[in-house]
Amino acid sequence: MSSNEAVELPPLSSWQVLSLRTTAFYNPDEKVDPTRLWFEIMESPPDTELRKPKEGIVHLEGPSENGKQSITTALGRTDFRLEGGEGGGNPSPLGSPEEVFPGFTRLSKSLLGSVSFPPASRLAFGTVMDLPVEDKDEGYRQLSAYLPFRIDASNSSDFFYRINRPRLSGTKNGLTVNRVSGWSLRIIRKTQLTLSPTGHLAASAKSTGPEYACRVELDINTDAEFNGRVDEATFDELVVLAKEIYARGDVP
Repeated sequence: MSSNEAVELPPLSSWQVLSLRTTAFYNPDEKVDPTRLWFEIMESPPDTELRKPKEGIVHLEGPSENGKQSITTALGRTDFRLEGGEGGGNPSPLGSPEEVFPGFTRLSKSLLGSVSFPPASRLAFGTVMDLPVEDKDEGYRQLSAYLPFRIDASNSSDFFYRINRPRLSGTKNGLTVNRVSGWSLRIIRKTQLTLSPTGHLAASAKSTGPEYACRVELDINTDAEFNGRVDEATFDELVVLAKEIYARGDVP
């Protein structure tokens, strides 16, 4: 395929979710009990608990269907994350957006709507997703289809593009939503190590061909200058805006 040939945008189902994040900001004077939150929204108890009293940080973590999920509280902030398991130093995919988003958004809204959770003044929805491609040239052509310019695949490398496209909220008067997106081409090189029958590392190592994927990282967040409260309806809007970027690309 010529580097100038048009590339169609694939369906949302072609993307692979690596991680999702919901962040809520609130009055720092409010006290949040992460253990109570966990047992309100999760089906099983956490298997890891980390506390840093001096920093006011509590981190709870447990397994999810294809990875791990966590709740982290700090002064005036709570993060809920869903991440793929580690595979050779790289997170494994959780599934397609259609498979992963519904459960995560349901749990996020349960957290935000909990009677033990304070009113939020700011929200953020973050994603990391990959779109597998055959090689570097195809990756740059595919990225170009999402962006308002063409990447010169033949004379470029280490591409990274980041931009914020603010948009007025459709659910809250006077609220601006920041639509921050980062675009790059991920290259993974794998090495297979062989163990001897005694369990020692063999002298030879076999390298496999690199794998390529278009990576898009999003941080869809409400503006810090907004003086009102944000809620589950606002969160739904952030998710819709994230899906729009994956479906249509970097559009105003």
